[in-house]
Amino acid sequence: EVMFNVLDSHDTPRLLTVCKDDADLMRQTEAFTYLQKGSPCVYYGDEVGIDGHDDPDCRKCMVWDPKKQDQEMLHFFQKLIALRQKYADVISKGDTDWRTVDDITGLVHLVRKYHGTHVHGVFNLGEKPVALRHTHKDEIALKQGLADKQLAPNGFLIYVKK
Repeated sequence: EVMFNVLDSHDTPRLLTVCKDDADLMRQTEAFTYLQKGSPCVYYGDEVGIDGHDDPDCRKCMVWDPKKQDQEMLHFFQKLIALRQKYADVISKGDTDWRTVDDITGLVHLVRKYHGTHVHGVFNLGEKPVALRHTHKDEIALKQGLADKQLAPNGFLIYVKK
């Protein structure tokens, strides 16, 4: 419960750079991380789309001008943090059930369970869209790349069942 989950820092290339400037992949990676036990750490500027290669590029100054920030990324982080806060007990104290880990399609489906609440995370790590049987429209907490029961590459679906 006290693990420090850090994806980038002042000593590593920034996550957006590691993701080859693919904001969808970065958001998918963050969404997966926020469903894990421990404390997710956001290195300053990740929330507004700062990139950077090895030191010293990874230590560049914070971009404070909202016009130069990725406001869509910031909005995503705000939703992700709200989701994490709302289901903190489920994520911190709950069990993890790995429903699907498919190396061929790239589909990963995990469920965090605690006291009757189930937080599902479905991720497409593959290169092609993956058909989903159910999309649980009424229970969707956060999504990316979901259309007509198809989950796009770098897409994810987080839904909650009580």
